[in-house]
Amino acid sequence: RYSGENLVYSETMQDWRAHQGTDFAAETGDPVIAAADGTVKEIRQDSSLGIVVVIAHGDTEISYCGMEEDLSVEEGDAVTAGQTIGSVGTVPFEMNEDPHLHVEVKRDGEWLDPAAVLTE
Repeated sequence: RYSGENLVYSETMQDWRAHQGTDFAAETGDPVIAAADGTVKEIRQDSSLGIVVVIAHGDTEISYCGMEEDLSVEEGDAVTAGQTIGSVGTVPFEMNEDPHLHVEVKRDGEWLDPAAVLTE
């Protein structure tokens, strides 16, 4: 779960840290879909988060973390809600946990609880 500024114990990293995302249970290879209409702002390889796809939805950015390399989108692509953008892979800093998609949300540069935003 999203912890905001509160520290939670990481089984993989064996330390206490903030968890700025929400982990959604999924199997490796499951499709990942865009939560809303938007534009692919960035795709990057991150040593902690794995392959990250950042989609801008107006003033809100959703980062889909731990994706497989078989992405269905490129930077600059327009996406629609429900469109498949790739598939679930591995989140390196959470690899001792069950398979999942790690999702982070920022609005105007501020971290938000993804579970709350995705139900808006």
